[in-house]
Amino acid sequence: MENILIYNNQTGILEKMAPLLAGEGLGMQAVESVSELVQNIAHAHLVLVDVELSDKGWGQGIELISGLREKSSVPII
Repeated sequence: MENILIYNNQTGILEKMAPLLAGEGLGMQAVESVSELVQNIAHAHLVLVDVELSDKGWGQGIELISGLREKSSVPII
C-alpha cells in the first residue's frame, strides 16, 4: 500500500482526506510536527505539506520544503 504523509495544521482537512485516500487504496499518515515529518519521510511515497504553517506564513513552509528536499527525493506537494 502506498503511504502518503500529510503535514497540515488546519482542522478538518485530514478528516476529509482520509476517506478519499482510503477509497483509492492509499494509506495516510498524519504528522503533527516538523520533527515527526522528518522522522517519517523515509517511509512515505508522497508528502503533502501545507506551506502556510500556522501564523508563520508562507516563508516558513517554503523553507521546510527546501529542507525536506535536501533529506529526501520523495515527491512533495
